[in-house]
Amino acid sequence: MLEFQSFMANFFATLNTATRLIATQRYAAVVNGTGNTIVYTFGECMKDLSQTDCNLCFAQCKRQLQLCYPFAKAIRSGRLFLDGCYIRSDDYNFFNETLDVQDKTVCGTQDFLGNPTVFGAIVRKLVRNLGVEAPKKDNFFVGSVNKGKITVYGLAQCWESVNETACERCLANAASNISSCTPKEEGRVLNAGCYMRYSTQKFYYSDTLGRNIQEETREKIGSRLGRYVTGDPKLGLLEQAWFLRIRVEVPINKPLRRGGWLTSLEGEKDRGPTRSTTLADLTMTGGIRLDDKLEEMSIKERPLENVVSQMVNLSQQDQMDLGEVELAPIGVVTGEDQKVAVPVSMKLLSWNCQGLGNPRTVLSLCRLVKSKDPQVLFLMDTKLGEVTLEIRNFTTHHIDNHILHGDDSRWTLTGFYGRPKEQRKWESWALLEQLNKCCSLPWLCCGDFNEILEQSEKHGKRLRPWRRMCEFREVVNRCQFVDLEYKGYKFTWNNNQDARAFVEERLDCALATSSRTNMINVMLVMHLQISKSDHIPILVEAANQSSQTRNK
Repeated sequence: MLEFQSFMANFFATLNTATRLIATQRYAAVVNGTGNTIVYTFGECMKDLSQTDCNLCFAQCKRQLQLCYPFAKAIRSGRLFLDGCYIRSDDYNFFNETLDVQDKTVCGTQDFLGNPTVFGAIVRKLVRNLGVEAPKKDNFFVGSVNKGKITVYGLAQCWESVNETACERCLANAASNISSCTPKEEGRVLNAGCYMRYSTQKFYYSDTLGRNIQEETREKIGSRLGRYVTGDPKLGLLEQAWFLRIRVEVPINKPLRRGGWLTSLEGEKDRGPTRSTTLADLTMTGGIRLDDKLEEMSIKERPLENVVSQMVNLSQQDQMDLGEVELAPIGVVTGEDQKVAVPVSMKLLSWNCQGLGNPRTVLSLCRLVKSKDPQVLFLMDTKLGEVTLEIRNFTTHHIDNHILHGDDSRWTLTGFYGRPKEQRKWESWALLEQLNKCCSLPWLCCGDFNEILEQSEKHGKRLRPWRRMCEFREVVNRCQFVDLEYKGYKFTWNNNQDARAFVEERLDCALATSSRTNMINVMLVMHLQISKSDHIPILVEAANQSSQTRNK
């Protein structure tokens, strides 16, 4: 028994060391102990994950692996695969193993609805490509194969402890086994030395492709915008590698882009510059001005980091080739600035409504907003003075307020909208944690979080990735939130599809801090039914005031 206790102490020591290594190099191979108490532990993240996602995934892996080691049964080994990371621990050196009797092939539950023969051929071609390319490219490769309206996505990765030859052998075995999953829409192979997956849904992060863009490719992209100068170096697996930044020289007197659509990071589309739009034209509408205070310096001598701060004395030809811009200082408005930064298109509606308790006034306001379609609405003298609301800070994804009641009680109310893009959800959770650090009052946070807390909050199609739910739950726990109980229909969103494609989830909820107040005991949450949106509204009210009414 003492020997096994020493073995377990070494096991936990390897986990602690592996955690530190994962945070710096994204994989870990650790040995601790001697003789019968020696422990070997290996862990690694998928290379498409950001460092933050990697750390979160490995933390969950580590916790679940500990369940494999009950003292009563004297278990001495265990391994665990998640979609984002892998961990294994044993009492012998397995680091160079590629295949094992415990290797598994895990197939999805839903069959592909189209032609199974064509689908099977696409999957076999995809996994064959993955098996060939991954050993050549740092033991990792993602890709897709498309034929007609059918697209299948795939990922293959060998562990860092496996050499190129062993990687080829492991992935060849994986490609052979995973083909047996067709016509299922998804399949995985979990081998001792590698991991392979295919799916009809894109499950990997595309930013990994940007990390491997070569200089000639960057130059090709830049040359379509202007004259390519330079670009960011490869950033490996840092968060900044999600984007590619290049520097180009743009002629001021020539059109910037021949029309077309521009897509923002949020997926919203807008018309690009017209055929005649130049850089000088944009300075009149975008708050940027060309500066004529120029000093002597060659264009080629200017470092990339001083693009904005330094000003260059340009020859007439250089002025044709490169327009130097300077951002107008924030908070300083001059007569010249007023002429430059003019709103292109905006409507503002201002009304001293003399109270919104009258239903006719509310109806008139609704008609005004519908007919005039203002971007900004400013109401005065609403006479709804039961509470005082003070806006503390806001972004496009939250509004943080202090609420003051007539009895001088204060609490914090946050309206929250979580980012819908999978690869940017971590920004929403970071925002919640930052708000938590600044909040010492009782806190109610409600809105559309674009994530669920558990599988029972989703109905239809595939299960929600466990790692995503875990990230949301962890930030809820760190903020000491409690998910307030509700009445009404369980799900707050659906995709408005039919039959097998129908999905509904509980994305909207109200969270309140449990340790700072008894708020959770007096708040009542109602899921209201409405057919005008894919989301239903939620109503939050104090339970001890639910029977009170006031004139509307």
